[in-house]
Amino acid sequence: VCGFAVALVAVNGKESTSEGRGSAGRSFSNEKEAQLAVDVTALLLRENDDLESVAILTPYNGQARLLKRLLLRSMEASLAERVRISSVDGFQGQEADVVVLTTVRSNAKRA
Repeated sequence: VCGFAVALVAVNGKESTSEGRGSAGRSFSNEKEAQLAVDVTALLLRENDDLESVAILTPYNGQARLLKRLLLRSMEASLAERVRISSVDGFQGQEADVVVLTTVRSNAKRA
């Protein structure tokens, strides 16, 4: 993605809540946005052989779980091994060549 420091993509998806395990409690996810993040990541990796690492980050553990399921289902293993999926907090102090951020939630007023 030479020359592009930031690209913003609006997604007309709807967030949902899911029960976490143990003390995780409830968390938010957005399937349409998660699938787009996985698809964009796969495209970036296929088109850029020299790209060593991509991080897909989200503020919600529910979205991270969904992203991991979608990644395993829709991306070949040779590409998936170059992807790290994490919460924003869990990724603190780490680096990646490209970061895809999925924010999950939006409001109807588009503010």
